[in-house]
Amino acid sequence: MQSLVDEWLENYKQDENAGFLELVNFFIRSCECKSTVTPEMFKMMSNSEITQHLTEQFNENSGNYPMIAPGPSWKKFHGSFYNNQRQFEAERNKGLEQRAPQRLKSLLEKRKEFQENQEEIEGMMNAIFRGVIVHRYRDILPEICAICIEEIGCWMQSYSTSFFNNSYLKYIVWILHDKHKEVHLKCVKALENKEGVLTNADCKKIYSIVYISNRAMASSAEEFVYWKIFYPECEIKAVGGRERRRSSQAQRTFIYLLLAFFMESEHHNHAAYLVDSLWDCAGSYLKDWESLTSLLLQKDQNLDDIQERMLIEILVSSARQAAEGHPSVGRSTGKKSLTAKKRKLQAYDKVELAEHLIPILPQLLAKFSADAENVAPLLQLLSYFDLSIYCTQRLEKHLELLLQQLQEVVVKHMEPEPNIIHKAKT
Repeated sequence: MQSLVDEWLENYKQDENAGFLELVNFFIRSCECKSTVTPEMFKMMSNSEITQHLTEQFNENSGNYPMIAPGPSWKKFHGSFYNNQRQFEAERNKGLEQRAPQRLKSLLEKRKEFQENQEEIEGMMNAIFRGVIVHRYRDILPEICAICIEEIGCWMQSYSTSFFNNSYLKYIVWILHDKHKEVHLKCVKALENKEGVLTNADCKKIYSIVYISNRAMASSAEEFVYWKIFYPECEIKAVGGRERRRSSQAQRTFIYLLLAFFMESEHHNHAAYLVDSLWDCAGSYLKDWESLTSLLLQKDQNLDDIQERMLIEILVSSARQAAEGHPSVGRSTGKKSLTAKKRKLQAYDKVELAEHLIPILPQLLAKFSADAENVAPLLQLLSYFDLSIYCTQRLEKHLELLLQQLQEVVVKHMEPEPNIIHKAKT
């Protein structure tokens, strides 16, 4: 590889156009495009015309890019992309007795030459960025997307003065919504690589925005909170990165992280705002009724009284969000009606919520019937599903259990807390 690079450099010094054309064709072939840019094309055609010609000759169904191709034949190709810097670092890290002074001096001169031509190199990188990454960062193959985002992160880390700015950050932010977890992970790593940009105090200021009444601002903070706190611990643990139902461990991790975040925020009366803020990013977690209720019912769940109360508030707020499909009081979106797709999803969520709560609610009331602060919000769950389901699906047995628990709640709180039912309704 080194001899090939040296040979190309000599050719480039003798004829810049021919050397540049050879490098262009190298990149074209690396992408498994069978076409070639000829000297005539290089002289007579514009860049856009050349790109169009190459596109027409490119096999869109091919995924055998050398940069990501598996197998031993491409191993050296992958590993030989970083020549001079690795050699210099390896030589410099040797002990004084083992160093080769002449070799170190030669490498240092090459490194100095690189530094002196920094501006020219960055210009070339910008050209590569505009010519390759801008067109490929949303490639049909998620592996290519991941490579592009990872490289943007490397550039921002290595040359932060030139590349850590909005012109490059926006590409990472845009692709955060990609459906592939591998691409998500590369985005998060690219953003977290730049340590020290945001201090813990800075992050806490952003975290608190999820509780404000302005929903647009809260939604912006929601994404930051989700990718910073929840995604690294929950999403990337999915087996094989495939789209499948999350593991119970990932769900449990999410719940404990959410409780910790809720407790540290000191906005303990605003569970509805927290749920509303996280709904778009983490709605599937918040609608996992089985995990939320099973944690409350387990005897060895290791939750203290405050965490237990917070989890009940989160459960009730999530049930309300799923059943009613609109933001909390004071957070109007300005939209008058839901789309047909969202109405269909809301109806599905409401049925799923009812099917889970009907057999579970009597158990929850039985466990927390003596605690007015916990049982009052649990009673609100009755207003979030259609009670006629008890009759239409022949669930009278569960209805009897529910009525028995309601009677026990009334009896237990009639004297000390006569307004318990009133509190539940409000």
